[in-house]
Amino acid sequence: MIEKRNLVRLSRSAILTVLLLLLFGPVYGQLQDEREAFEYSQVLYSDGLYETAAEEFRRFILNYPTSERLAHARLRLAEAYYQAESLTEAVDAYQIFVDRHPDNIEVIGALRNRATALERLGEHIRAAAAFSDLYERFRTGEYAVQDLLSAGSNSRRAYDYPAAEQSLRTIITNHPSSPLLREAAFNLGLTLSDQERQSEALQQFESIENSEREPDALLEIGRISLEQDNITKAERTFTELRKRFPRNRSAHRSYLILGEWYENQAEWSKAIKTYEAARSARLGTAQQQLAILGLARVYRKTNRDGLQLYAQFLKVYPTSEFLPDARLGLGRAFVDKKQYRQAINAFKRLQESFPDHPFSITAHRDIGDVYAALGSPRPALAAYQRHLDRETDAQESSATRLSMGRVYREQLGWTDLAIETFSQLTITARPKIAASAQFQLGLVHESTGVSHLAIREYRNFLERFAGEPQAGEAERRIRYLSSHAPTDPIDQELIDLLDDLTSESMPARLKLGKFLFSKRHYDRSIPFLEAASADTAGTNFAEALYVLGHALNAIDRREELLDPDAPGNRGRILSIFSKLTDTESSWSDDAALVAIELKHPGADTASAQRRADAYDAFLKTHPQSDRIDDARLKKADTNLFLGRTKPGLIDLALADYSKVAKSGSSKLVEKAAYGTGRCLALKKDFAAAEDALRDFLFKYPNSSLGDEARFQLGLILLERGYLQSAAAEFADLLRAPTSVDLEKSSRVLLAECYYRLEDFASAIEIDETLLSRGAESSILKRLGESYSRTGESEKALSVLGLYVRKFSNTPGADSLAFRRAELLAQLGRTNQAIEAFDNVSTRYPKSALTSPALASVSRLYFEKQNYEAALKAVTGAGVAANEAAAELKIVTLLRLDRAKQARKEIKTFKKNHPEATESLARFEVEQARIQLRYGNPKGAQKTLEGVAKKYAATRSAADAEFHLIEALEKIGKPEEHFAALLSFVKNRKNNANWALANLELASIYTKDQDYVGASRAYLNALTGQLEESRRPEVLEKLYESHVNLRLYDSAISYARDLIEQHPLDSRAQDARISVGEIYSEKGEYEKSIAELRPLLTKLSGDKWSSAQYVIAMAYQKMDEYENALREHLKLVYTPQGSVNWVANSLMGRAQCFTALGRSREAIEELEKIRTRFSGTSFILQADQMIAELRQNQ
Repeated sequence: MIEKRNLVRLSRSAILTVLLLLLFGPVYGQLQDEREAFEYSQVLYSDGLYETAAEEFRRFILNYPTSERLAHARLRLAEAYYQAESLTEAVDAYQIFVDRHPDNIEVIGALRNRATALERLGEHIRAAAAFSDLYERFRTGEYAVQDLLSAGSNSRRAYDYPAAEQSLRTIITNHPSSPLLREAAFNLGLTLSDQERQSEALQQFESIENSEREPDALLEIGRISLEQDNITKAERTFTELRKRFPRNRSAHRSYLILGEWYENQAEWSKAIKTYEAARSARLGTAQQQLAILGLARVYRKTNRDGLQLYAQFLKVYPTSEFLPDARLGLGRAFVDKKQYRQAINAFKRLQESFPDHPFSITAHRDIGDVYAALGSPRPALAAYQRHLDRETDAQESSATRLSMGRVYREQLGWTDLAIETFSQLTITARPKIAASAQFQLGLVHESTGVSHLAIREYRNFLERFAGEPQAGEAERRIRYLSSHAPTDPIDQELIDLLDDLTSESMPARLKLGKFLFSKRHYDRSIPFLEAASADTAGTNFAEALYVLGHALNAIDRREELLDPDAPGNRGRILSIFSKLTDTESSWSDDAALVAIELKHPGADTASAQRRADAYDAFLKTHPQSDRIDDARLKKADTNLFLGRTKPGLIDLALADYSKVAKSGSSKLVEKAAYGTGRCLALKKDFAAAEDALRDFLFKYPNSSLGDEARFQLGLILLERGYLQSAAAEFADLLRAPTSVDLEKSSRVLLAECYYRLEDFASAIEIDETLLSRGAESSILKRLGESYSRTGESEKALSVLGLYVRKFSNTPGADSLAFRRAELLAQLGRTNQAIEAFDNVSTRYPKSALTSPALASVSRLYFEKQNYEAALKAVTGAGVAANEAAAELKIVTLLRLDRAKQARKEIKTFKKNHPEATESLARFEVEQARIQLRYGNPKGAQKTLEGVAKKYAATRSAADAEFHLIEALEKIGKPEEHFAALLSFVKNRKNNANWALANLELASIYTKDQDYVGASRAYLNALTGQLEESRRPEVLEKLYESHVNLRLYDSAISYARDLIEQHPLDSRAQDARISVGEIYSEKGEYEKSIAELRPLLTKLSGDKWSSAQYVIAMAYQKMDEYENALREHLKLVYTPQGSVNWVANSLMGRAQCFTALGRSREAIEELEKIRTRFSGTSFILQADQMIAELRQNQ
């Protein structure tokens, strides 16, 4: 039995074991497989087999979704993708890890790696958002500042400049002790520079010292200086950079940047010198190669042997990354030497070696240019087409199409395709291409003999591209086509036949010569006219000789336009007309008149006087001539010219013009009418001159003098102050002009009109186009002020800086230099402002602005409360030996709340300067101010009272009394506070804080409605040492106090002071409105209207409605009810701001209708109030008026 029981027990144990194996065996095996799979993946990752490891981790996650290692596996998967450069997959994997395991300790690292992956993928917007999120979530983390810096740099790369600036400024403001502060400042400078805020960028770059970024900052300072045309500062900065950091990459790049700038400025000798200096310096390989290529480029542009440099480069650097540039340059150098076969081979070699490089694509156009130069148009067009097929840049394609158009015109004569091509290119976005196409379009029409279309295109060129180099040629083509080009084609074979037929007939040859002359075929007319004039015995001898002289003269005038260097015929022409003058023929007087101009051709006053005398003699010797009116007109024109310096001659000219105006010749009458207007203008009789010129333009709308007349009319209107009308005339002149000089003068005066009209945006638009054509002092001055008036301080600084550099010796340059320094100071750019003020004092030592400039330098650092800059400036100033410098350093430390450091400095100061009670008193005052700032007014009171007693004879005792006022206020002792304030104002007038104390006293008086006391205190503040930025506010409160006292005249006076002294302050506009309101309140309604009406175009919202309502009520109070109705109606139909203005105007209209006896219309206006303003107080007044009106009906 016992054995049987044991057997049973054994069986049960065996069964239990089997069951356990069946149940838990697979689980144990699964755990074993999971561990082995994870460890295998880890080994792959550790061995650097990241792609394989990523695949294994991915399988692990799929196979073991409930594993406790799942979080680690997901992180490792993301990291494996990251290390394998599978960045897109890494971004998604990191995001999954963060989403599924937000509480994992590795989340911060995962987020940072995800952001970095996005940055490396070039997805800068998402990267910036990711880094910003990191900063917000982990602000106290070790890498928080780095995250914020990365957010800023990625925002900049994504062109999100506001976000970049915000991130970088947060670092500078909130993390001033971070080691990344200089890096943030450098990136902020780049961000500001990208936005063309160069002065602000300079401020950031100049703040970077003792940092690894300092060389880069110096490079950027030099680059910005070049952009601002401050070449002196740029060269000085680059020299410092190379001297201090000779091995730095930025120092090497400075040569290239400076050389490229000289290239762009076409200062070839300096560019060569810079690149040669770069070659001599020990630059890095890349910079050395770029210097050689730059030098080769300049050699090509200056007709030197760049070919040798390119060949040398290809030999020395056969594997250079800049090889395509060198091969392209080599080909172009061959072109320069007209070695076209070698050039094509060089371009082909480039394309074979680098088939997809942009330079290889560009080479197709160069090959086309070579074939065009060889006179092979079809291969040229094929090459151009290959370039168009591969080029993706629209501007580059435009340049190629322009070359194709030239081939169509010059070599194939395909004028239809040329016109189509050039017409399309005239509207391209690239101005140089559009200008060239516009000019070529004129040449095409000219070559086809369609002169009027050619003139149209040339005039369009002058309208759109007057600043381009071809503008002068366009003007000459217009003048040639208008006055000298043949009017009709002539069949040469027919002319030769007629020559043979008329060889024996001098009259016939004269007729043929005159016919050719009339068609402007001057050269062809000469042989016929010479033959006819050779027959001295013939009856037509004199006429033939006269026409011959004119033909030769016409050829000379034509050649002056087309070929100024061509030899002229002046001697022969003068001989002809002199000979004809001596004959007794009907042409002698005509010849004598022409001879006068030939004998005295100069444009100077001496030649003009001789001409005038000659014309006067002609009038006396030829009283019966039919050319009397011509002579009189020419004499008048000459006297008009001389009248600019001899006003007495104007009357003589005017008298002659009046006589010519009675002539039978319409052409002479036309010219006399214009001359009359000019004379009246010179006599300053502008009203009569305006009428005369307007009559001229009306009677002779197609006159060749029309543009000149319109210009003179614009000048007169500008002189008379009719700015809108003057602007209209000058704007008309800019539509298809015929003269470059007239176009530029009209543009300059149009800008002046807009400036005086305070349409600064339009003035800026015009002046910017003028500036691109060359800097002139008047343009720069006006443009700088326009920028200032529109708040574009950056551009104003740039323009004023350019003025000071280029026109430093012109009258008024000192004031503009001072204005620029003021702008810098107003913008808080202390370092630049100090430098600018220093320049004013050194450059203009005799100027009245020298003293204010020096005063500005002395107070900028401290009084602008830039204590960091002040501390930095004073640290190296010999503190131990200089009491004033030591004092400033300690006070600055106290202002910066660096009390511990300040106490050490004070101990040293007491040892070195034991008798400096004034400074010791000031230190205690500053310590009391710290107590006030940190909420210990009682402690401050004790300290300040001690200073007032212990150092009663010092200036700081007064400062102590001033700050004691604040302490008493914070303690809560109003009576003692008021008494201390009164005492300070009464006894401490010379203290710097006296103005502030008066402002505080004025505030108390205003609350108590004691406007007399308030006015007195505000006046005191203005006479004290008040900050300039606070003066507008005080002037505003001052005139408001006088309004409350009904002292209207003085209130207006103070308001005008605000307007005149601070025209750019926002309160100036409010002051202008207030002046109008004060006049209305005073009862001087006409002055009120005159003051307010010009402001309406500049106002909006409640301000506009207020001014408009005052105008309406002014008319109403003057009993000018119709005008009042009109003005009230403007408020009703164009309401701005509060709707209450509409109700007031409806009430005003009702009152006007009542006064006019029009009760029905008055009731209608009141009913509108009842309908639109129910539930308001306006209803009661409306109901009352309606009842009264109906009762009186």
